Amino acid sequence: MDADHAKAVIADLGLAPDTIDNTDLTQALLVIHAAVGTPESEEARKLLGEVAKAAKKMVADEHLVFLAQYVADERIRKSQFKAATKWLKKAKEMPVDELDVADFEQTTGVGVSYTDDEIAAAVAKTLADNADDLAKLRYQIKATKLKGQVMRSLPFVDSDAVETILQAKMAEALGPMTEADIAAAASGKKGGKKGGKKGGKAGGKAGGKAGGKAGGKAGGKAGASAPDGTDAAPAKSVRTLPVTLDDPATLPDAPVTLKYSQRTSVRHVLSAGLKWSGAPVTVAGWVRTIRKQTTMAFVELVDGSTIKGLQVIVEEDKIGFAELQAAATGASLKVVGTIVESPGKNQAVEIKATTVEILGECSPDEYPLAKSRIKLETMWPLAHLRVRTKVVGAAARVRNVLAMATHEFFQGIGCQYVHTPLITASDCEGAGEMFRVTTLLKEDGLVSEIPATDDGHVDYAQDFFSKPAMLTVSGQLNVETYCAGLSSVYTFGPTFRAENSHTSRHLAEFWMIEPELAFADIHDNMACAEDYLKHCVSTVMAKCSEEINVFDQYVAPGLIDRLYNIVESDFTRITYTEAIRVLEAAIAAGDVSFEKKVEWGIDLASEHERYLCEQVYNMPTIVYNYPKDIKAFYMRLNDDPEAPAPTVAAMDVLCPLVGELMGGSQREERYDVLVERLKEDNMPLEPYWWYLDLRKFGSVVHSGFGVGFERLVLLCTGLGNIRDVIPFPRYPGEALF
Repeated sequence: MDADHAKAVIADLGLAPDTIDNTDLTQALLVIHAAVGTPESEEARKLLGEVAKAAKKMVADEHLVFLAQYVADERIRKSQFKAATKWLKKAKEMPVDELDVADFEQTTGVGVSYTDDEIAAAVAKTLADNADDLAKLRYQIKATKLKGQVMRSLPFVDSDAVETILQAKMAEALGPMTEADIAAAASGKKGGKKGGKKGGKAGGKAGGKAGGKAGGKAGGKAGASAPDGTDAAPAKSVRTLPVTLDDPATLPDAPVTLKYSQRTSVRHVLSAGLKWSGAPVTVAGWVRTIRKQTTMAFVELVDGSTIKGLQVIVEEDKIGFAELQAAATGASLKVVGTIVESPGKNQAVEIKATTVEILGECSPDEYPLAKSRIKLETMWPLAHLRVRTKVVGAAARVRNVLAMATHEFFQGIGCQYVHTPLITASDCEGAGEMFRVTTLLKEDGLVSEIPATDDGHVDYAQDFFSKPAMLTVSGQLNVETYCAGLSSVYTFGPTFRAENSHTSRHLAEFWMIEPELAFADIHDNMACAEDYLKHCVSTVMAKCSEEINVFDQYVAPGLIDRLYNIVESDFTRITYTEAIRVLEAAIAAGDVSFEKKVEWGIDLASEHERYLCEQVYNMPTIVYNYPKDIKAFYMRLNDDPEAPAPTVAAMDVLCPLVGELMGGSQREERYDVLVERLKEDNMPLEPYWWYLDLRKFGSVVHSGFGVGFERLVLLCTGLGNIRDVIPFPRYPGEALF
């Protein structure tokens, strides 16, 4: 066997390169390819691989070629393949020229075809027959059952065609998936009883994981190949979210042109599906993949509006076909053509081009993303290009939806958005790990004498602000000032930490969401944090279902179950003191050991936090009332005589696999107590004069919390490194772009 020739055949058929490791399979593929060549249809090429795998059922090569020819001619499709191999298995001892071809074709449905109208009619009848269940269960109805009923009524019908039309008709009947649908799907079937009890008792490990299926595959499957940045094969057992792009019913009857760019988005074309079939359209985007043949080219075009690409068919007599022969992955195109029904799987329509214009070329020899399956960490220096990959692009869309959900939630509860300064003279955390802002270093880059005071310190009186200035580590202190006048507010912006940390959870520049609620205590604060997180997760599940399905399938198996667990759970709430008791009891029982010693007064380490929320309670867990000595000066001192030492009304929200996601507190509203706290922490009063003023003039009980936005994106995507979910990561030693 000529290895180079075999590799070329495998590549030509679009099969995995490691196929060549299977000698028998490769030999069968060579026989098939020699007889029938390379079919134009992607489905036929993939199905030829299945013919080769079925070779053991066929004694003679003639049987192999017999079936392969039917597949190559697209007379045997996926829906008929099982019946065809079953028939040939029974006739495996019979010479090919003695096969009863008429019986073979009748048994396997050769020549049987159904129009979209016929399939739609069968789907409509099935939905009508199940109208009561559909109205009652909505997206929890078993779509596989409905699909099976349709397929039994139409022998040998194409499975993907049924699924596509069924999805469209269900979406038309039910409308887009709502948050109530997600909650219903999550809570409809529990896998077991949660062991953890509120109030701090260990109560045993949480017994069941969120179970049950989410009501069928109402939205189709994610792509079949692993996306860029992953080496993983798809999980074998994957729970998927119903995919809802834009409701076709809300789209006009003809392609809608984006107001300022004179094109239709890929998302809209795929959402409209067959509704726009036959309509002229203009799209533009970038080449994800391109396959060129002598008389035809197949382009997968993406524009970032959705994770999916749109297939464009370009025939040799069309304008731009010749120029397209030089195009490669990454090139930008403008396509004018007609929306037509697609015979391929996973999308209802494709574009038959009349004109293709290359807007920007992209050399495959120079383009750093030309190869597939590039590791995420190798793309950190390519932050200007990496958003074009499936994984980073999907994370960007999730980030966008989470940002919008944040504003939606806080605006919805009456909070007003406040822009807090990035340059500050106050250290909110009191840790001193802040970036300095100065003009004392000259622009020419030469070392010059920095002005100093008599005692040898930098003389900031000669600096731009006439005092030390830093990049903020938090907008909290500033946003509290507006809370004292607007009642409930929030800020959402970048913050900075000069920590020399290279972990997967730390950045030097990151975004924080910080609400501040007037007339609210620690219990109100915990309730708000829980509701906010649930709102964000349910929103991203509803609006980024395609992206979440891909992350669950290739990046973080079980992600969807974990997200449902957040949406459906009543978060466990325990005091710090109770948490220490639970950890000590687990150690005493021999259930666990920790690197860091557990005792009252320690700052809980990540291993402690994750044990509580993953092993003990198996759900998001809020720990509150921490020791005063390990928390910030502005947190309210509790009246808690039963605690071993003074505590403050602080809280942390812990999530499985992530650990601490949020931190907050009731603020110290008493002037004299706040002054004393500053003194205890050896912090000067002068920089905080304005913060103390809030306690002198109409002080009220108020609370707030902070959310690391990138950690929230990590939670919703299952990605493992924070550098993969922010557009331009800043970390020690790197500040590119």
